[in-house]
Amino acid sequence: MLPFRRVLIILWFVGALAAYFYAHQQHIPPGIAVPVAAAFLVELSLFLGMNRIVPPTPWALAGTAVAPYLIYSLPAGTFRLPDFLQLMALAAIAAWWLSILRNRPWADWLFFAFLAAVYLAKPFKRLYLSPVEDLRVDALGQLMWFRVAITSWLTNRPRQHAGFGFIPTRRDWLLGLRYFALFLPAGILLVWALRFATFRLAPDFWWKGPATFLGIFLVVALAEEFFFRGILLESLRKPLGATAALMISSAVFGSAHLWFGDFPNWRFAILAGTAGLFYGGAYLASGGIRAAMVTHALVVAVWRTLLRS
Repeated sequence: MLPFRRVLIILWFVGALAAYFYAHQQHIPPGIAVPVAAAFLVELSLFLGMNRIVPPTPWALAGTAVAPYLIYSLPAGTFRLPDFLQLMALAAIAAWWLSILRNRPWADWLFFAFLAAVYLAKPFKRLYLSPVEDLRVDALGQLMWFRVAITSWLTNRPRQHAGFGFIPTRRDWLLGLRYFALFLPAGILLVWALRFATFRLAPDFWWKGPATFLGIFLVVALAEEFFFRGILLESLRKPLGATAALMISSAVFGSAHLWFGDFPNWRFAILAGTAGLFYGGAYLASGGIRAAMVTHALVVAVWRTLLRS
């Protein structure tokens, strides 16, 4: 495994090159491209360092939450004081909640509900104003929200780490692949029965597929598996048993997808809830989220390269 500092050097080198070519292709001026790229690289560095950097104090964690916003918004001219204050308030609540309310199960459930409510409300599209059209700067907010929530949990609930990690073991890969293969027949049948999408190979699938897998694995799958399987399923397993916990957590996971697209998106919710059963199966079989992350990322990569809504 590469040392973390070397990973950061590679990230900044590759990220800077990618940002340069993207800005050149989209005709984005350097005065905007440089601060936006710097903000993303800072946030990604903090995200990848969640289990490497010494756990910060709540104040420091809240401060790192708004740092990327300031890095891009001040030079790009999109800084708005009300937006900054709202962002700071959300980050402070997420950073302080578990630190103040220790050893209270009801506080953990409220924390989970608060995180989900903010995420589904999608405030970051409004708070992170884009300096140019079609530049998804609000992705910074989603990354920040995942990072602050996970870091707060790892810091204040260290015994409930849910097998957190970025690098799957050989066993994680095998279990993740196994549950992906088990899901495929059910997934294909549901896509056809629900008329969820049509099967069509995406252009440039040969690189979009692996790129989608990597991006989903490191961000979306990590965050969703951490909260839905590592926290929700694990919390329910002790009082209710593994089967009931798997069913309930998968139903909640599916319900969260009602807000994707036009509400209520029942097709997506049913498909996601079914997939959640297999993600949860991978989690239970491996004892950690990394096998579930493999299954999750493979499902999304196949969906985005082989299906069209």
